[in-house]
Amino acid sequence: MDPLVRQTALEVLLSHQKDLSDTQLKEALRLGLADPDFPIAEIALKFVLKNKLVAHYLGELKILASRLTSKDDPYLKQLGQRVEKIIKLSSKV
Repeated sequence: MDPLVRQTALEVLLSHQKDLSDTQLKEALRLGLADPDFPIAEIALKFVLKNKLVAHYLGELKILASRLTSKDDPYLKQLGQRVEKIIKLSSKV
């Protein structure tokens, strides 16, 4: 599926989160965080952080952080390091 279609679908799903079951929301966020295109993963990441759901998605966030820190792009690498810090802080709570 085209990345723009996946991005739009995730944005629409998250904008109608109240109409989704918990299972549907969790699956949308898991798929979003695992998406190989960073703009899509970023949408899911922002949603998880904004709604304080870090503890629910630690596994997915660890994978995302690992993927980002292995990139050559300095912005993505730095973002991966920030995600790692968020995970560490969340683990301490």
